[in-house]
Amino acid sequence: MVPLRSAIFSQMLIGASEDYSAAQQCSIDDPRQQLLELECEISRVEALLAKLVQRRVPLKRKINRRFAPMLSLPVELCSEIFTTCFPPTWDTEGTCSPLILGQVCTAWRNLAWSMPWLWNNVFLSSTRPTPAHVELLEEWIARSANLPLSIHLRLKIENADVDMRDVTHLMDAVARCSKRWRTINFEVPFFFPADPYVSNLIPTKFPILTSAAIQVEHVRTPLNLFIDAPQLQDVQLIGFPRNSFDLPWDHITRLRLNPTTVQQCLELLGTAPNLIHCIFENITRSDVVNPTPILAPSLQSLEVISFTHTPISELLDTLRIPNVLDLSFHVTGNTFPHWSFISLMVRSSCVLQRLSLNAVRISEWQLWECLEAVPSLLSLRLINIDRLSNDTIRVLNPQNHTMLGSQKYLLPMLQELVYTGALEINFLAMANTLYSRWMGVGASVSTPSADNVAQLQSFKFTTSAPAVFGTDEKVQLGHMQQLVKEGMDISLVTREGAWV
Repeated sequence: MVPLRSAIFSQMLIGASEDYSAAQQCSIDDPRQQLLELECEISRVEALLAKLVQRRVPLKRKINRRFAPMLSLPVELCSEIFTTCFPPTWDTEGTCSPLILGQVCTAWRNLAWSMPWLWNNVFLSSTRPTPAHVELLEEWIARSANLPLSIHLRLKIENADVDMRDVTHLMDAVARCSKRWRTINFEVPFFFPADPYVSNLIPTKFPILTSAAIQVEHVRTPLNLFIDAPQLQDVQLIGFPRNSFDLPWDHITRLRLNPTTVQQCLELLGTAPNLIHCIFENITRSDVVNPTPILAPSLQSLEVISFTHTPISELLDTLRIPNVLDLSFHVTGNTFPHWSFISLMVRSSCVLQRLSLNAVRISEWQLWECLEAVPSLLSLRLINIDRLSNDTIRVLNPQNHTMLGSQKYLLPMLQELVYTGALEINFLAMANTLYSRWMGVGASVSTPSADNVAQLQSFKFTTSAPAVFGTDEKVQLGHMQQLVKEGMDISLVTREGAWV
């Protein structure tokens, strides 16, 4: 019996051992069990990593406090350094902003966040506004405390699926601080439209606003918000058609308008008695019904830009600008009305100092006649004028005043001459003109007094054409290099590159 029992017991042990081995092998082959064990190991390693990270943070702070020179400085000095990096008029065109200070360390972030004057220049640019932009803008404005704000908002919507509610929420956040606006520069799809998403926060009072530049894509409501802006002086409106805005004209000293019409130009010049600097851009049509003389008594600078066939002669024929110093014309649609320009100069009796002609269609003789009408000119800029030749360089030489059939020098007070275009340089004629202008001399004692010719200080000449030398290239370049040594600012650039 005993041997039988022993045999049975042995068989039972062998069977149990085989069952355990089979179960163990099943556990090893089961991917679910393997995944469970792997996740447990990952959790253990993550917990260990979290503890190590927690130990690293205080070590970094100790290292910063002990070895970082910036953090060892007094808070007042750090504050001055931050202020120097981001002054009240820091460049919003760049990619850098005070936000970068918060990315360095906690100490810098806490200090920067506590300096309101770092945040009163607000800049936000986006092509796809989101709620995150709204939150960023609100936090930025909140950090500025109660300081006056300069706000630059650029929203160029490029995708049709953008939620316009985010756009209105951004403008809503800006509108809530309207009483603190000092300068604004908005490039937006619309400006405070009659929209259900705007919660009646259209501002009506701007007690400290001095400058407003607004560029819109769609005009939904008339712009009459700035009537109650007693300090507003500088205004730029782009995208607002005629009769879509009203301004406190008695205060305006600077104005840029695009688009506009001839009639609107005249009306605004007659309505704003204190207007000093004015730019009329994109004149769309001539709509003068009953032209009446317009006096702009304070105007000192006028720039006219037009690429249509709208004639600007009606504008020039109606104006009187006795105090203008600076005139600029960039008109390509029609021939430049040189007789209207001459009449304007004679009628206004102004002492014009700077004249810029860009891409205007004018003959060389017509240009000379215009220049004869402004003997007080100090600076002349000729940009991309096709019909010029080297005779224009020669006629500016006091020794060649007889080319005009006159006993007077052309532009006797000229101190700066800038040319950009395709004129082929004649170095001999240029060298002679520059030398005579620098020395301030005429042809002989029988010609007009040399005392009436000012010294030319600056000459900038850039052409896409090749250079043409006379018989002696080195001598001509040598004369110009000598003028540079004596103090004349000369720049000569041709197709071959820079010569002087």
